[in-house]
Amino acid sequence: MAGARRLAEEAYQSCEQNKDERGQKEVALRRAYLGRDADDRINWLERSDTTHPPIQAALVLAQGDRAVQKGGPQEA
Repeated sequence: MAGARRLAEEAYQSCEQNKDERGQKEVALRRAYLGRDADDRINWLERSDTTHPPIQAALVLAQGDRAVQKGGPQEA
């Protein structure tokens, strides 16, 4: 997984250098699903295209996971 994360991050940087915003958002989404934890997933999901409902749902789910980890079910 660490190797896949590294490759995704390199692809993200390449898209950034080439000013390929769409590619960047697509790579960010794929990188989000390789996340180490909820914070990592949130970081990358926020870089993806958050106008799409499935991405919005994934982001809310990751935020709920983080809330459970940090504050328990009531916080989530």
